[in-house]
Amino acid sequence: MKQLTGMTTDNIGDMATASAGEVAEKIRDKLYEQNKETKAAIASFKSSLSSIVTHFEEDSKSKLPIFFFVDELDRCRPNYAIELLETVKHLFGVNGVYFVIATDTEQLCASVNAVYGERFSADKYLRRFFHAEYTFPTLDNELYTDYLLSKFGLQNSDRLVTPSLSPKRTFNISPPNQNSSFFCAISDLFGLTLRDQEQTAEIIDAVFLTTGDRKFHFPALLTWAAIKQSRSDIFKDLYDSSARGLKKLQDSFKKDTHYVGHSDGRTSLKNLSDIVCRIVEWTHETQERLYERYNHISHSVDNAILGLALNQGTFGDYPELVSNASSISRGVKSV
Repeated sequence: MKQLTGMTTDNIGDMATASAGEVAEKIRDKLYEQNKETKAAIASFKSSLSSIVTHFEEDSKSKLPIFFFVDELDRCRPNYAIELLETVKHLFGVNGVYFVIATDTEQLCASVNAVYGERFSADKYLRRFFHAEYTFPTLDNELYTDYLLSKFGLQNSDRLVTPSLSPKRTFNISPPNQNSSFFCAISDLFGLTLRDQEQTAEIIDAVFLTTGDRKFHFPALLTWAAIKQSRSDIFKDLYDSSARGLKKLQDSFKKDTHYVGHSDGRTSLKNLSDIVCRIVEWTHETQERLYERYNHISHSVDNAILGLALNQGTFGDYPELVSNASSISRGVKSV
């Protein structure tokens, strides 16, 4: 080595160590300068924001806070959601400026765990950002159903035919309306969120747009719309008349406490989930086969639902109508 370079191995080692030290020092200095610049930029931003708050106070002659609303943070990509929270904490910590963040806390915790690992204390981490938490009370689903069906003109539509049956549980909609009762009960059975319920109503409305003045068997149309909205993973199987799909649907109703009987209470009740599954089965049967079933049905609830179907025409094309309407309703909404 000495013959080739004129230096011993020790000399070369000393030079390498010195060079590495110089590089490390330069990196440290660079990071230090960047940190100073970042802190200065944050301080400048906060000062400007504070000036805006002061300006509003002087202009309005009153101390009015500035609110920023962030909705559905839990639906963002996990990394983005965390970055936003960190940004809010470090950049917007100014007197008179407040952030109101609407989120599903459980889902947001799942986002944090997706980034930092399942064993990370997501709940404790999120408390660093929120000074106060508020939970809205659960909306009365009966009132929301009334509002929703009125909004889409479905409550008393002459295009929706409903058998003289009444779901039984805790639904006491006033004034009594069978369409509202069925919609409320089906929504509860399928576990539809408020957004799901609105989109289910949109699907039915879109079916109306594409079918002229045709009348529909409301429990059957509602059943298929609810399946499309909340069980999209098995909708195709049910669409194709798959026994496997029907089994999945039955299994998805964990504990059915919903019952249907005649409005006058003259007959025994029947589980709503059983009726839903019957509707799915009957969808794929011919008119002749349905007449045979009708003549041998002993339960009056099944008789009322199937009898109405035979009077109105079978609902064999309901899955296709719902599938197409689902695309239309989402397309219209996104325009």
